[in-house]
Amino acid sequence: MIEDKYNIEYYDSKHCYSIDLLQKEYFLDNTSPILFIIDGKEVDEKSWGRLLERISNYLINKHSPEIKFLLNMQIDWSKQAVFMESSQIVAHLGPLVNGLYINTNHTSTHMCWLLQDILKAFNEDLDKCKLLIRKLPGNEDKEIQEYYFNHSRIHFLEFMGSIKRFDDNKLKNVIAGVDKLDILFRKHFPSYQSLFLFESKVEFSMMKSRFLTKTNLMELSEKNKESIRYILDLLTTYYQYVSKSNGFGYAQFRNEKI
Repeated sequence: MIEDKYNIEYYDSKHCYSIDLLQKEYFLDNTSPILFIIDGKEVDEKSWGRLLERISNYLINKHSPEIKFLLNMQIDWSKQAVFMESSQIVAHLGPLVNGLYINTNHTSTHMCWLLQDILKAFNEDLDKCKLLIRKLPGNEDKEIQEYYFNHSRIHFLEFMGSIKRFDDNKLKNVIAGVDKLDILFRKHFPSYQSLFLFESKVEFSMMKSRFLTKTNLMELSEKNKESIRYILDLLTTYYQYVSKSNGFGYAQFRNEKI
């Protein structure tokens, strides 16, 4: 199964990647955390910097370390301070619960490494922690893109046929319209690849708004612009259904939140 091959798990109806915290991953740039679990508690956070800030606060509250211990911690690859007494740039987040700040001025890859190093410094068992991340579709392996593209496309056709009662001819025309629109969409948003590679109405609606802004500035006939809006509105209805019904049938986590 593709989930086993790529360490994919599902959270909040989205496919995510489970990171092995016992080793350093080297290709995590342009990713975002989705969920971190420690001591059976969930940290639902989509920013690497804010995740580091929240986990640091949790560990400080749990272990009550001395300020000197924290100020002596250094980032392994740059020898910069991990924690500091004042904030010098925006990426120095805080203040933490003990008044210190944490240095998050790093790439996504390095912030994941820093998270691992902080956990080790507090002698946390990394094997008992869980980290799930998300990647933009354009940064995923082609096999994964094709898998979720085909899954969503089939699901869309089933929805339009059974829920919206579109006949075969209308379904054929709608799919042809989406395929044509995908070419234009990829040109402007290569990180997303296809209108079928979203997994929630919120994600899709944000990109829909940006896409419509671009198409409205193009020299297109009013008929073509109307067709674009029609296709996008159908997709909005579909993603609304997916979001409300957990239509893909993905498993959910159930833990206490921090």
